[in-house]
Amino acid sequence: MVSELKKITKLEQATGEWTPTIGETVAIPWGLDEIFGKVAEIYGNGLRVQVVVELLPELSSYVVDEPTTVTFPIDAVHRASHAA
Repeated sequence: MVSELKKITKLEQATGEWTPTIGETVAIPWGLDEIFGKVAEIYGNGLRVQVVVELLPELSSYVVDEPTTVTFPIDAVHRASHAA
């Protein structure tokens, strides 16, 4: 996983685009809205990089009742507009 993160960091440096990091608060699509969660894992390679996001009740505005995780393609995950 460390080598994948290094590849992602190099890609970010080369393209100037943001990439999430482990533990960072991010926004993910949820129906017609977005909710916040924390990045738990990043895996994959090339165009198939996936981000596992931990959803906590307090971060997700209580959309979830208990902690859980969801997985999204990296291009669906956005920098949170505010850190919760």
